[in-house]
Amino acid sequence: MSSLAVSPSLISSSFRGLAVTLVAADHQQVTHIKAHRLPTDSFSPDAQPGLEQDGLIWLGPNERIAVGIEPPQVPEGVFATDASHQYTVVDIKGRNMLQLIQTGTGAFPGKIGGATRLLFTDISLIVRYLDTDHAQCLVDRSVAQWFWDYLVDRIEALGL
Repeated sequence: MSSLAVSPSLISSSFRGLAVTLVAADHQQVTHIKAHRLPTDSFSPDAQPGLEQDGLIWLGPNERIAVGIEPPQVPEGVFATDASHQYTVVDIKGRNMLQLIQTGTGAFPGKIGGATRLLFTDISLIVRYLDTDHAQCLVDRSVAQWFWDYLVDRIEALGL
């Protein structure tokens, strides 16, 4: 018989390259918010994919995720679930942040304040584009150590 356990946090919590810094922010609150009122989007009729609105990241119609903020008051038929145990949050800062992320994907949110779910090599990430030199990645905790090791390897190999 086997038992399930929460995957451990990353072995390292920070790494500094020449122009890029990684910080694992495991302590961040991550809330998954899902409404069951289809076909109308319960959150905002003018919501768009890839945009963050009122601190909520658009994942799809009637589905949002909030990072690092208290979950908003939700109306009837909308459910908020603490998903902090599911994700590890990794901040990537520095003038070569975009170059580092693009080693694993060609996709990236189009403008500051944007957020998107994308494939990074062969894993799924949610990426928030917070500033010209700052992105925040939500990665499934089960592959977080691999993601971290990949980023550190790329920083070292490229001299970032």
